[in-house]
Amino acid sequence: MNKIVSIVLFLLIAGLIWFFFVKQYDYEFQFETQYGQGVAFREISHWKELNKEYSKLEQTGVREFDAISQSLQTENARLDFLWNFESDTDSITKVKVWVRSNKDRFKNRFQILNPFAENGFIDSIKTDMLDLMKNLKKQQSAYSVKLEDSLKMSPAFDCICHHSEAILVQSKAMEMVQTIGYLEEYVLDHQLKLTGNPFVKITAWDRQNDIVDFDFCFPVNLAQDIRPEGKVEFRQVPSSLSLQAVFHGNYRISDLAWYDLMAQARAQNLKTSALPLEIFYNNPKTDIHAPQWRADVFLPVSDQP
Repeated sequence: MNKIVSIVLFLLIAGLIWFFFVKQYDYEFQFETQYGQGVAFREISHWKELNKEYSKLEQTGVREFDAISQSLQTENARLDFLWNFESDTDSITKVKVWVRSNKDRFKNRFQILNPFAENGFIDSIKTDMLDLMKNLKKQQSAYSVKLEDSLKMSPAFDCICHHSEAILVQSKAMEMVQTIGYLEEYVLDHQLKLTGNPFVKITAWDRQNDIVDFDFCFPVNLAQDIRPEGKVEFRQVPSSLSLQAVFHGNYRISDLAWYDLMAQARAQNLKTSALPLEIFYNNPKTDIHAPQWRADVFLPVSDQP
């Protein structure tokens, strides 16, 4: 009996030492999001856009699609967050977040162990997590991303294009609105007929800074007596082996599909240029029902080692 008591006491003391002196984070939260690992990763990396109180949140480390480290300096303390993302299915991602404060560490951890003690730190974090989940649910109700199971060949195009450089991903749609006039005017001046839907081809993507270069294009028959003019250029976009996603929602956030496609490429051990192609089927000028807008998004890949 004494031996059993000694073992129990040893384990209890060892557990307390680990909890108070070794354990890296104070508290853990878990929840699920209704989209894939890439979308969940992207949404959490932009958490400060969902909560004004977190506008000064800094990203301190990233392991793409798997983990994010963040830090927030408040008036009273610094809060550190470590996020982990685990794909359950193509449409469900399990999210874990560990939280710690650099202030009142022992007090916070003692109160966690004491079910009768009030813990303002944990209560505040719980409130923020609930707000995050509520905001995520609201935002995710406005769009959908569906990944296709098999590899596809993306369409090939002859087209007229306007090239844009160093554009924030979140400003891509606004850049399209501001430059579409060049293409529309060219089509009218030359009495051209479109041979397909407008599309965007990403030509460079700085993922660390969320900046892209891209061509915004109208498919046309180039075998006519026409020449490039001003800010309108000619392009021939070849077909390529690709992963495909169908996006429904405002084109301002269609890049969400890129992240799920990138995560899918990694899961299937496919090499990718990370330069998506988006084909748009709705005209935002005439169709005001943004959640119903469709874009087919293709991510070029190679299955060669």
